[in-house]
Amino acid sequence: MTVSQKPSESLLPKLLLRSNDGVYRFVMAQRCLFAVGLLFTLLATGCGGGTPPPVPIDQQILYTNAISPGPPSPGTDWAKNACQGNAYLSNTSHPSVPPWEWTPLLHPTQQYDGPLVSISGNMVEPRISGVNPNDAGDVTEDFSGNANRFNVNADVPFTHPFGTDWDGWIAPDPQYLPLLAPSATDPHVTDSEYVKGLAQAKADGYSTPGLLGMETDRRLFPPAYRPGEKNRIVAFGRWIADCGHDNPFLSEIHPPLLVASGGSLGNATTVRVISRPFLVGQDFLVGNQDDGATFDHFSHEILKVTGHDIHTSFCYLGFPCSSRIEAHPQIFTTPFSDFQTMVFYVRPPTARQSPNQILQVSAHFTLRSGVTVSMMPFGNDQLQVIVQMNADKYKPAQLPHRYDRNVNLNDFDTVHALKLTTIFKGYPPPDPTVGGELYVDQVLARGILTDSYDPPLAQSPLDTQNVITNVPIDNVSNSHFTSVDDTPTQAFPIYGSLTLQWKTTTVKITSPADQSSFGQSSIGSRQTNPITFTASASDFADIPLTGTALKWTYDGSPLGTGESFSTTLKADPCGISPHKVTVTATDSAGHSASDTITLFIGNIC
Repeated sequence: MTVSQKPSESLLPKLLLRSNDGVYRFVMAQRCLFAVGLLFTLLATGCGGGTPPPVPIDQQILYTNAISPGPPSPGTDWAKNACQGNAYLSNTSHPSVPPWEWTPLLHPTQQYDGPLVSISGNMVEPRISGVNPNDAGDVTEDFSGNANRFNVNADVPFTHPFGTDWDGWIAPDPQYLPLLAPSATDPHVTDSEYVKGLAQAKADGYSTPGLLGMETDRRLFPPAYRPGEKNRIVAFGRWIADCGHDNPFLSEIHPPLLVASGGSLGNATTVRVISRPFLVGQDFLVGNQDDGATFDHFSHEILKVTGHDIHTSFCYLGFPCSSRIEAHPQIFTTPFSDFQTMVFYVRPPTARQSPNQILQVSAHFTLRSGVTVSMMPFGNDQLQVIVQMNADKYKPAQLPHRYDRNVNLNDFDTVHALKLTTIFKGYPPPDPTVGGELYVDQVLARGILTDSYDPPLAQSPLDTQNVITNVPIDNVSNSHFTSVDDTPTQAFPIYGSLTLQWKTTTVKITSPADQSSFGQSSIGSRQTNPITFTASASDFADIPLTGTALKWTYDGSPLGTGESFSTTLKADPCGISPHKVTVTATDSAGHSASDTITLFIGNIC
């Protein structure tokens, strides 16, 4: 089997439709789409009270405002039309229609993304295909396709050499509602998985009229980078009609090229970023030649096995030239085409509480050549992240270890088995003494030979280089926070994470304790024993502040300086009174913070 290293127009002309300028424009004017999406929400949910208004997108901790293309044929059931009204492998009159399970909506014959479609929203019911979402942990699977906890063939195995899909639903931000297929907002939809997803979205508190699916190859999406329930998510990728289901026909991002997801904890927002390392095609290869999609390829394979392939030497007149059926999917090691730009924004979980607060970034990204990432301040206390990918400069990684996988039709669910069995009916056997269907059974009993691959690992020895920690957002554009690793085994165009959090100068009195009492050192002394005052302080970069950076007062009058000193205080011999002790720490930029305690000084008469 030969694997395409880069898009080849001579080999796969029908798969490659390059854009005129090679760049998908990202613009800032999201107001119009926001209004359209909001109108869409009102029409779908009604205008009565009780539905909370959507959170403005620029108040979310993670979002994009990239403009995505509109529906291919507004006012029609465009998702159904993209599938030509039929589910994959279910058209008894024309089994090759539609040819693919996932039909690109913008360029139906192109396997690459074409114009990237972008979306931001909230994750709903993320799961591994065929696994209960509440099942803890990842799936243990051997690479012949057996699994110990679920039906590994919940997806067609021949187009899933990296295991079954990871999938989930996105409750989209308002301006991305037009990406939903028309049937996604049909109140009478009956698909159990979709209905369950809508119920979960409602339980999560989202008032969305519908959901957009997102699916990708599980072994190409490491567990550490998968979004969890209710995480914010931004995705850029191929917008498709899911022709694997016809009730209803839905739309998806499948697979995403880039996923950024995350959540908040305390005063910090953490976002994980990863891109697909390879793109699995929906056509099959014979040698290095494109042999078409599922039905056409398997038709050719059964003709070879039965000796009726007039296009292959010594493979006709009833003389077989193959003893088994094989299915080797295309895998593109350059996982994107042209020049792609993806922009998203990150905010801290809370608004600025004080002018003394500094917004800081900690980050690192590992890249392959041809990929860049930049970060810079944007608007009001936000971080703009720009990822760009250039296919002409990209250095593809090698595929991980491949295994032969033998698939038998009884390995997977009844629906898929019935669909695939229809492909093999009607072909005469090479031996006229053997019945047609019996011979087909004999061929299938040998199994179908396909491919399975180890998962690539999102890790590199360079992950610890050029890591930035607590860099003020205003300085981040001048920082070095990436490492380039083009070694064969580091397959991902980009992976890494960033944390955005508020920091400020801090100070805390550690001694004496608040509400402490001190009397005269001796009768008639009118002075306390020496009291040790101690405080710890640091600036916004967590660098300790010492010496004259800390100034102490006693009821507003100077008391001392430094992180620790001792002094006596005047004590009344006949009465106890409260007194305020305050320490103020000031950093080199003039940002300050204070801490105050109350002491009770004096004696009871």
